[in-house]
Amino acid sequence: MSSIFLRIYGGLLFSLVLVSVLSGIVVTIVNGVRLAEYREDMARGTFRLISEVLAAMPEEQRHKWLGEWGHKLSIPFSMLPLERSDFTPKEIEQLSLGGIDVQMLTEKAAVITALIDDRWLLQGRVAEISEQMASGTIVFLRHLLSHYFADERVTVLAQRSGESLSFPVSIVHSATSLTPLQSTQLQQGSIVTVLNIRDESLQLYAQMKDSDQILHLGPLKLLNPYPFKLILTLGLFVLISLSLAIYILVRGMEKRLRKLERAATRFSRGDFEVRVNVGGADSIGRLAMAFNAMADHIQRLLSLQKR
Repeated sequence: MSSIFLRIYGGLLFSLVLVSVLSGIVVTIVNGVRLAEYREDMARGTFRLISEVLAAMPEEQRHKWLGEWGHKLSIPFSMLPLERSDFTPKEIEQLSLGGIDVQMLTEKAAVITALIDDRWLLQGRVAEISEQMASGTIVFLRHLLSHYFADERVTVLAQRSGESLSFPVSIVHSATSLTPLQSTQLQQGSIVTVLNIRDESLQLYAQMKDSDQILHLGPLKLLNPYPFKLILTLGLFVLISLSLAIYILVRGMEKRLRKLERAATRFSRGDFEVRVNVGGADSIGRLAMAFNAMADHIQRLLSLQKR
């Protein structure tokens, strides 16, 4: 480009487009990882709790029990022999440590797998992995805790929560944040969901049937695709990238101007042989050509004057 303005403008435009594309790719990758972790957190509680119950149950009772709870939770469960699965030894090791495997079938539906024991895997086809998966967890937890005395439930829940769940669960005796209608629904045995828009969180409550104890799950953070930290990091990345692009563009022109400045200084001190070669067809290049032409002309005049 022959214009310095066009060169700087074109460089900045190219840098801006490049940074925008890179930022979009980074956001897509980061959100993909965050979404995968979020889905796993939503599904881990239900599948790990069920697999633990199945592990302690005789094999001849498992299919019937699994069918009943699959109907209650609206999740078609099945048991798969470990030797017939396609999991690698490393993936099986991760499952044995309490992890689950989530294979997305569509944007929402998935097949989720958890390890029962050294012979069987638990699989379930989930129509949609969302915050509603947490309701299945609290329903099943209430069922498990109903087999214990009221004074034992806190200890049992602390053990279950630490081993199997990805979000806090506790037992409380009152829920002051509930409206009168929600309190009535809670006493009737319904699962009450409280959504906090400001904190972007979800809380679930379930009343134990034989006491005044209330099972409280949450607060469960909702997935925000554009959290403040991510936006701040991208903003800093864009600013630093554009600043670096401006520096690179201006630095090249500054070096050429310094060459011209040094040549003019030497010429003013009597070095009439000096010439400058900065190249380019822009204003700086034309200025260097004008300087060289002036130096040639003055040198010829001085030579004629001497003769």
